[in-house]
Amino acid sequence: ALGDRLRADGYVVLDGVAFASGSADLAPGGEAALAALAAFLRADPSARVAIVGHTDATGALDANITLSRRRAAAVMDRLV
Repeated sequence: ALGDRLRADGYVVLDGVAFASGSADLAPGGEAALAALAAFLRADPSARVAIVGHTDATGALDANITLSRRRAAAVMDRLV
């Protein structure tokens, strides 16, 4: 389960969570992983997680850092 992997490894990859190139809009397909993370957080309200958004290496570094942050925020918004 996601919570077990998170506790054991200290991180998880949210399978199926994806974005179109250059976009911070969540694409369909990651609902199960987001639901599992939400369930983990509801079950342990004291748990804290860091959400990291990734990008490819196309474009300027500053733009990719901004996009990465926007993607992480999109995941957080969906969880809330």
